Amino acid sequence: MRRAKRNFERKLSENIDTDRKSFYAYVRSRSRAKEGLGPLIDDSGITAVLPEDLAEKFNIYFSSVFTKENMSSMPSADDVYTGCESGKLLEIQIELATVKKVLDKFRCDKAGGTDELSSRLLIELKEVICYPVMMIISESTQWCRS
Repeated sequence: MRRAKRNFERKLSENIDTDRKSFYAYVRSRSRAKEGLGPLIDDSGITAVLPEDLAEKFNIYFSSVFTKENMSSMPSADDVYTGCESGKLLEIQIELATVKKVLDKFRCDKAGGTDELSSRLLIELKEVICYPVMMIISESTQWCRS
């Protein structure tokens, strides 16, 4: 058993560059300290235990301590560019190869972002989505040209 455990741990440590998720999952499982968020009691005495309720309590608290800016009286920024008109950045070129290079760096063992798209899906579809992603980026930088 000890030898099998040592071999398992050695393989985990050897593969840490390609599979960090498994390594840290094992480390967390061996840790005596367990992360967790206990029940929260708000000012009115209501206890929140469910993750959705905990998130709502935190949302209420954090939104109460931040102020909202008056966007109608925002000062305008002064131009700081002092060069000639031809030296201004008027266009941003996005190349297909650059988008593909970024998509090639995605790792399939990572969780999806706020859009809930898995990186595995993006990796498998990178040849198909490369051009649309390039067009989205190009269109989103349109403001630089006007």
